[in-house]
Amino acid sequence: MCLAAFAFGVSGDYPMVFAANRDEHHARPTAAANWWTESPHILGGRDLLAGGTWLAVDQSGRLAAVTNVPSPSGATYTKSRGHLVTDYLAGEVPAQEFISSLRAEQQDYGPYNLLLFDGVDFHYFNNQTAPQQLSPGAYAISNAPLGTPWPKVNFAAAALESTLAAEDPSDGLLEILENREYLDNNSDRDPASEREARVFIEGSDFGTRSSTVVTVTKAGSVRFLERRHHPDGTRAGDSDFRFSLASAGEHPASR
Repeated sequence: MCLAAFAFGVSGDYPMVFAANRDEHHARPTAAANWWTESPHILGGRDLLAGGTWLAVDQSGRLAAVTNVPSPSGATYTKSRGHLVTDYLAGEVPAQEFISSLRAEQQDYGPYNLLLFDGVDFHYFNNQTAPQQLSPGAYAISNAPLGTPWPKVNFAAAALESTLAAEDPSDGLLEILENREYLDNNSDRDPASEREARVFIEGSDFGTRSSTVVTVTKAGSVRFLERRHHPDGTRAGDSDFRFSLASAGEHPASR
């Protein structure tokens, strides 16, 4: 996933919204979003190569997502970053405690940005810097530490806020994720790379594989919408799940 835009504690109607694009090699085997057989309280797509995921939620309203940060040339690591999402949602450890446990194994993973929503607050950890509990607001992040002002990050954060007044922000969030403009109009510096300036990437080998929107209403209704894309950027299919926040042990109905 190469872009995540999210807001919490901003809209009274939608206490949390999350929108993300996963940019990946099209040949990497992937399963579409669904409830997981071995952990039926978790909903998300699956990376079938390493077994983890880039973004998932659970039935209690927790969310976890990871974006990769480029690794030094030639570096190798013992663990897959996608398991950070899986491990958090499969357990019951509070977000801050989970992040604290990762600090002892920072070098086992390639550089990453980890976002954890515990149902109330967002927690951010980059394994090259100190963890943060974020203040309520609107944010966007890509494949660089939080606060790095890439053109697509600035665009997504600003556009996100405009969607929060909608009766259902899902369409507006998808519109942000499917933006195909080159967003760097600053002629005073070298042109930004594709990854910094384009929200949606098209490419026969590497590109935006899926766009995902997660919304939670004040009444506790959750919508998880995943839209998948072909290498040429056309739509490959949608998966749309809706459920109510459930207590531990309950499996919510979905459609």
